[in-house]
Amino acid sequence: MTLYTSFSAHKEAETFFDAVHGRFEDACEKTAEGLIEQYFTIGGYTLCLKYCGSALIDHVSPSLEHGRRSVCDNPDLTICLWDSASSNTEMVAPPWATKEFEHQGEIKEFNNDRIATLFQPGEDTLNLLDFSRNLGVFWRRDAINVPYYLTGAPLRSILHWWMSNNGRQFIHGAAVGKDSGGVLLIGKGGSGKSTAAISCLNSDLSYVGDDYCLMSLDPDPHAYCLYNSAKLNFDHFRRFPHLTPYLHNKHPSEEDKGLVVLQRHMPEKLISGFKIKAVLLPQVLGNTQSRIYKTSAASALAALAPSTMFQLTRNRELSFRRITQLVKSVPAFVLESGTDIESIPREIESLLESDLLDS
Repeated sequence: MTLYTSFSAHKEAETFFDAVHGRFEDACEKTAEGLIEQYFTIGGYTLCLKYCGSALIDHVSPSLEHGRRSVCDNPDLTICLWDSASSNTEMVAPPWATKEFEHQGEIKEFNNDRIATLFQPGEDTLNLLDFSRNLGVFWRRDAINVPYYLTGAPLRSILHWWMSNNGRQFIHGAAVGKDSGGVLLIGKGGSGKSTAAISCLNSDLSYVGDDYCLMSLDPDPHAYCLYNSAKLNFDHFRRFPHLTPYLHNKHPSEEDKGLVVLQRHMPEKLISGFKIKAVLLPQVLGNTQSRIYKTSAASALAALAPSTMFQLTRNRELSFRRITQLVKSVPAFVLESGTDIESIPREIESLLESDLLDS
């Protein structure tokens, strides 16, 4: 089956968006299941996902299920999702050349104040957002062999674009705590964020995320649950044997991480968000017991900004300002994660109950 039809390379971004959105509507008419709508509350906003049939639902909705809600007549953001294979509908041919690709697949000349465009050839996905209509489109060539990381953190680009324009900052970080407040765990991949966050599932602490979350600053820094997924390298799951039966990707490739959809198995551990009382920089040094000690705002900025900024498209300057404001607003600490897993949540709970957060 041919997946592309021709499209003039000289059309503007708005015209391309309308053509792709029109193709989504065509696909819905051709698909036996038709249009399927689901609604969620994420970061305090209402999201409507409009699926063309059911092919993509199990690859996108599970990690958002914690925010599932009833039908809303006026959602804040609507995203239309479809794939060509299951709908037997050709995609509009991309009117750009490879040389026009910028950071992480941004398309030169197809990004402006109204339209955001991102094509990722390795994933075969197209992400579009019309800010003026609060309308997004997500397309994939097919719904087969969807990578685990797309299921664990779906619609990342579209949600970042829209949330950034609406007072929510996409953060590459984990968050755990209680209704009264919690901590943001920050650092590059492999620093121990996920291990620390997942260790808290066996404690009195609640879980907001282990890799990504949303953050707002007004009136105080606040973390919001974005995805309810938990991801770890497979060799690390031996430290959390109780999670093994819950693995979402039962037959992963060697490069995959294990994915657990917590809403399906441990919903009581999830929390929609809390006030951020501190940022923690995890370090894995091989000691038995965990410990926490004070560090500088500059160290926190160096840990959070690069890992977050690298993964974002658009609004990078605004993102950097928000991250800078965050680390200036709350104290920063190093968390030396011990091999005694239970000592990690103990140290975090002790910090949250201490006078250090008032100093």
